[in-house]
Amino acid sequence: MMSGDYDIPRASRIKLKSTAAEIASKIYDQERRRVEKERERVARANGLPYDRKRKRDDAARRRREYIDDMDEAFEDGGLFGDISFGSALPGFSSSSGLGGISGLFSSVFGDRTSHVRDVFEGPPPMGSMGPEAYRAYVREQFRTAQRAQDVEEDRRRGTARREAEEAAYRAQRIEEEREEREAKRRRRAHAEKAAREAQDAAAEAAALRREEGLEQRAERARWRKRCTALFDNEVVSVELGFADIPWPVAAAKGRGYSIVLNSEDLTTDNVRRFLFALADDEGGDRRKVLREAIRLFHSDRFHSRVLPRVKESERERVREGVEAIARVLTDLLSAT
Repeated sequence: MMSGDYDIPRASRIKLKSTAAEIASKIYDQERRRVEKERERVARANGLPYDRKRKRDDAARRRREYIDDMDEAFEDGGLFGDISFGSALPGFSSSSGLGGISGLFSSVFGDRTSHVRDVFEGPPPMGSMGPEAYRAYVREQFRTAQRAQDVEEDRRRGTARREAEEAAYRAQRIEEEREEREAKRRRRAHAEKAAREAQDAAAEAAALRREEGLEQRAERARWRKRCTALFDNEVVSVELGFADIPWPVAAAKGRGYSIVLNSEDLTTDNVRRFLFALADDEGGDRRKVLREAIRLFHSDRFHSRVLPRVKESERERVREGVEAIARVLTDLLSAT
């Protein structure tokens, strides 16, 4: 291109040599992407979520920070001093494997390895390693870091699992203790209710017995009066029936008077209960009460004083009843 008397050369692009930090960053990015793909593949195969963008953004931020640190480390050879290596790197060979690279890196940096950061937080310094050696080193560091992460993740998951199991066990124990307390409370409430009901029932039964006892005692007293009225000729009616006879029998049909409706009520047990209770009412002399009853129901006396006033239709029943009572009274007196 001509401009006046001068030839102005065409501008050419100048390709600058990549710095060690840039080479390290490029290799690191390639290995990081490879690791990310592998981790994503494993995660998807296991049905786990994997957010590549979030992980990539975090890695990029950390990488920018460490590139700045490495640029400072490589200025004027400050990090390595006068150390130089040929094409054959000491401490590394194909037969020594990646462990040789770790040994090389340690031999290069010596006690300065504290400058090496977590490989997942950015590319480590390249030092005097060539690109392939550095790539192998980074790949080994990724594997080492991944194994450490896996171990830590297993430990964390194990801890979380144990804590969850312990929490579930504690929650279960708390629930079981709550249920046990509730069951005890229900049993106690049920027992208290049953005790109250039993106490109320006992009190009601006792009251009923007292009431019935009073009624039966009054009935026995009325029996005395009926006997006196009948056998002392105070009752002059000539229409007496079987039920009008004051039989010495506890044969009450419900509450009230002991009314004997038929001769089946004239049993030894009924006579015993009635006359023995009467004896208890009057002081406890059972033989005295039995002798008085025998005197009242003596056949000759009863037939002469009472039987003529009984209805003709029921005289035979009354006669049989008197004879049955006389036998029962004689047996009771003999046994008492």
